[in-house]
Amino acid sequence: MQAILAKNPQVLIWASGHTHTEPSNPSFDNAVNKLAGTNTLNVYNPAWEGSEVWTNSYYLYPDKIVIRTYSHKDHQWMTQFDRTIAVPASLQQPAKKAA
Repeated sequence: MQAILAKNPQVLIWASGHTHTEPSNPSFDNAVNKLAGTNTLNVYNPAWEGSEVWTNSYYLYPDKIVIRTYSHKDHQWMTQFDRTIAVPASLQQPAKKAA
């Protein structure tokens, strides 16, 4: 998989599901999640753990991707886990003008 991602620099995020990696786990938001030799960040989407449910939301912009984690138990964004991934200039597309 790493070799495929290394040949495809446009892949910036790999969303992993059902990893049982809760936001409180040190590896949830950690530099270790950047796949070596690629532009790809592995973003864990936590599984439902008992009474706790989290959701990752991805906001796509021409120059960046913002990832936010929401706690459904606490009904709030977990701002300490906000992440911004810069889109390399070589991959950016011009913004479309409103009609």
